[in-house]
Amino acid sequence: MTLARTICTGVCVLCCAVGAHAGITEVRVISVTPRSVFIDEGTAAGVRVGMEVTLYPVTRAPFQAVVINVSRSSARAEVPLGFNIPAVGTRGEIDLPDLEERVQESGDEKEESEEVVVEAGPPAPASPAPGRTPVEHPPWTRKGEERTGDQPLLAPAFQIRPEDRAIRFDGKIFTRLQYSKDLGGQRNSVFYVGSTGSEFEIENLFGNAGILRFEGRLLYRGVDLTDRNETDRRIRIDEVSYSIGEQEYAPYRVQVGRFYSRAVPEIGLIDGVESEIRMENGVSIGGAVGAYPVPFPEETVFDDYGFHIYARYENFEERYITASIAYQKTWHDGKADRDLIIGRASIRPGGTLWLNTSFKADIYTGDDEIKDKSIDLTELYIQASMNPTSNTGVNLSYFRFTWPDLIRDEFRNLPIELIRDGKIDRFSGSAWVRVTRNLRLSGRANYWEDQNTDGNGAEIAADWSSLFGAPVSLHTALFYTRGASTEGTGVRVQARPRVGRFYGLLGYEHFIYSQVGLVTGSEDLTRQTLRVGLDWRAGRWRYSLNGDYRFGDRENNYVLGLFAEYRF
Repeated sequence: MTLARTICTGVCVLCCAVGAHAGITEVRVISVTPRSVFIDEGTAAGVRVGMEVTLYPVTRAPFQAVVINVSRSSARAEVPLGFNIPAVGTRGEIDLPDLEERVQESGDEKEESEEVVVEAGPPAPASPAPGRTPVEHPPWTRKGEERTGDQPLLAPAFQIRPEDRAIRFDGKIFTRLQYSKDLGGQRNSVFYVGSTGSEFEIENLFGNAGILRFEGRLLYRGVDLTDRNETDRRIRIDEVSYSIGEQEYAPYRVQVGRFYSRAVPEIGLIDGVESEIRMENGVSIGGAVGAYPVPFPEETVFDDYGFHIYARYENFEERYITASIAYQKTWHDGKADRDLIIGRASIRPGGTLWLNTSFKADIYTGDDEIKDKSIDLTELYIQASMNPTSNTGVNLSYFRFTWPDLIRDEFRNLPIELIRDGKIDRFSGSAWVRVTRNLRLSGRANYWEDQNTDGNGAEIAADWSSLFGAPVSLHTALFYTRGASTEGTGVRVQARPRVGRFYGLLGYEHFIYSQVGLVTGSEDLTRQTLRVGLDWRAGRWRYSLNGDYRFGDRENNYVLGLFAEYRF
């Protein structure tokens, strides 16, 4: 009965959504950098700096990225600290203003531009469009220079030499803290984790258009259990580098120091030097040599070293096409370790279809401890996305992951059986439709399996904004999930009010599930979650507060989060 009530409640919530307003627009990640992603919508769709993009990676929970730069057809969003960069093709959602709001904004800007006081001049010879008032302009005062027939009509453009440019300095300081307390059952545990740091870049410091970058933070964490207490503090440096040739027109690029590869971010941190030659046909060839620190706070520097080479192609003129291939060779303490091939491709053969794929393949030579001589497809991602109309969209994807056989301590304490036989295969599909101009309905489903078991899940959702004309967006969803040890259904409702520069979050989730695979038999349990959040900006400052409270059978815990950032 409880399961039936949950389903009925979810259906009622979804049905009540019909006829409401929504501005949720689906976007895709078209390119990545070590700390940001590019999405396929820009100012033409209403994207503005400061908006939040919700990204849905294949293998982890969704998270928000903040738009920091926008062009007409794309935007760059910064991924928050602590989150891995999602793959090209990752689906995202952004709450955009509707057409009337964009037209109104455009009209307001135009009216402001037309309020400039000018002296009366002769009327424009062209007839104005119906219903439009012609704007009068003063007569031209500058006379053109005499030109011969072999000279261009427009004045030539001149570039400012690097030594004549001003030094540009920008960056940010930040702090993040998460505190959680678990009071369920007989437990009384406290966990906290946080970081405080800075990242910045200085351009043209030495007059050669080079860029000096730094990113570092102090990490701290602690645990307070009934039988023990632990605290830990570490300093982590993710980037100290200097590069030249970052500009699009530069024929080559060189970067030295500690950094993430701009061309092959999948490789991770590099302590060394990377260089690249760019050709006029869209082809770039490059490589790097140096050490590859492990992805842990201690970042052991000199245990793993080697080189990588790559080639990539980009064509953004007629059809969006990018492709890259890379090879990495590493040694661990002087012993040959990894031979890795990394590939990535993205193509838009038409205006509605988009295809993406990426892979990692490890080459085993027979000297490895666990795996035999072979070429093993360690990671594979295939995604196809189609928008038959501007109001509909469909996405299909497949993801595969296996654990590589490495001497490098990249995956700690893995059992031999997992490296030899372990795998994860995941199939996902989603579709959405804009029922009215604003209302958006969506659904998604997935199926996964590993070497031991399988599972699946599904969700139907409705999203809209400007609820009853108020600055509030609402998300409702009914979902089902079946995993290795739990199976259940739930309802989720989230409201996001907006007042000026303040963005709020109020959410509730009700999840009824059973624990399966127990010797004593299955057991029905209930989990309820309350979510609150508040984001706001004040000048160069940005703040975020959030909290989750979970309660139900055997559960009683809460999580509090704080984030503050100052940009300079």
